[in-house]
Amino acid sequence: MQTFRFFSLVLGLAFSSASAFAAQIHLVVIDHVSDARLSGIEVNAYEKLSDGSEVWKAKRSTDAQGLATFDLDGLGDGRKFVMKAKPYGAVVSSQELSQPNWYQFRVGKLQVQVLDGATGQPKTGQSVGLMRWPDGGSATWVMGGTTDAQGWVRLDPEGIGTEPLVLTATSPSDGQQKVSEKLMTKGPHRFYLGNAPVVARMQDAVSGSALGGQWVEAWEVLPSGVSVFRLKRWTDGTGIARFDLDGVAEGRRYVLKAQPYLQAVELDVGGGAGEKALRVGRLQAQVIDGRNGTPYAGRDVSLQEVLSDGSYRFVANFRTDAEGRLKLDPQELGARRYALRAVSLVDGSQRTSATYASTGSVQFKVGTAGLNIVVIDHVSDARLSGIEVNAYEKLADGSEVWKAKRSTDAQGLATFDLDGLGAGRRYFVRAVPHGTIVDSDVLSNPLWYQFRVGTSPAALSELSRRGQPKTGSRWG
Repeated sequence: MQTFRFFSLVLGLAFSSASAFAAQIHLVVIDHVSDARLSGIEVNAYEKLSDGSEVWKAKRSTDAQGLATFDLDGLGDGRKFVMKAKPYGAVVSSQELSQPNWYQFRVGKLQVQVLDGATGQPKTGQSVGLMRWPDGGSATWVMGGTTDAQGWVRLDPEGIGTEPLVLTATSPSDGQQKVSEKLMTKGPHRFYLGNAPVVARMQDAVSGSALGGQWVEAWEVLPSGVSVFRLKRWTDGTGIARFDLDGVAEGRRYVLKAQPYLQAVELDVGGGAGEKALRVGRLQAQVIDGRNGTPYAGRDVSLQEVLSDGSYRFVANFRTDAEGRLKLDPQELGARRYALRAVSLVDGSQRTSATYASTGSVQFKVGTAGLNIVVIDHVSDARLSGIEVNAYEKLADGSEVWKAKRSTDAQGLATFDLDGLGAGRRYFVRAVPHGTIVDSDVLSNPLWYQFRVGTSPAALSELSRRGQPKTGSRWG
């Protein structure tokens, strides 16, 4: 009987010990990047209540093997627990634990070493921020951190590997926030701060004045040819924008982009860090209404490339400002030639400027004062509508070149905008009003004229501003 009682007592103690062992959580704290077990880390256990609140239960420090063991009431019976530690300066929480078992508590899921861009040495005590950086979306703050003596910052954000994250810090090169490349893996990563700056100096190419308050972007051109956005800065009052760009001295290629005027400009950053001249507005045009010399304001003007065979290739449309001005940046101006084209306000015809091949200011006069022909039946004095009138230029050798065709309106009027009229070039008009070809005399000035038909010979009279014949102004 005594032997049985002793055996029962031993069996009960053994069962009690096994139950106690089974109710333990064995937590091994591990660096997520190096896989090293971390000793001397304080770990706190909290019970997670049904209302979401937490109640502290116990505290342990990891041993030489990174192990902390907890004996928690209710483990395995539906009660839930969470472990918290602060291995790298920020509190990290485990997932919920409800069963007695061995668990890895992996910390430092994202690790970045911050280095001085000029010296390559670790930046100690550098404040950094971690942000979510979605493509095409708004950046949002995640958490902050500070680098250790070796320049490392170890963080534990949610979503590492599933959403793009970036590290940000103030660059000593320009005093502004620099953004790292997107961090999609645990690392280790490197983030350089304080490279010798690339300095963009933006100037008006014609006046030479500095352009402040303008954005400039830095894009890296990868070996594949793909361009990746890196930084955006704004010029100061002297037209200066500074960039802290990685690897410029080692040959990584960057392009600066800006658009202070009507066209985007690009500048390849070559030759390392230092000042880069960003000259903009290389072709500046004053567009004039040829009828009266006033600005061709608020109207569309197209930029055309002049090809080697003399033909034109459309580039883009632009609208003039209130003063009729355009400030343009055609690609490779000088190596390539350009012209402007706009609609004449006299007759709606397309007018083309001279050819431009260098930086400077130009004037484009769209059309002339106009040649206004009123076709009149010579017998009845009726103005003839719907009559087709053709304009020809009379060349010095006596030959004729067709230039334009118009039909008279309800008032018998046909209007022409002819180059060089009033500047020595000569024209005449031709119509077939009654089945017979009728030519006017030679015209050399942009005025109003009567074109009297239905008589022989044809008569042409200069009109006054009111459209009435002027005495003694008859030809033919």
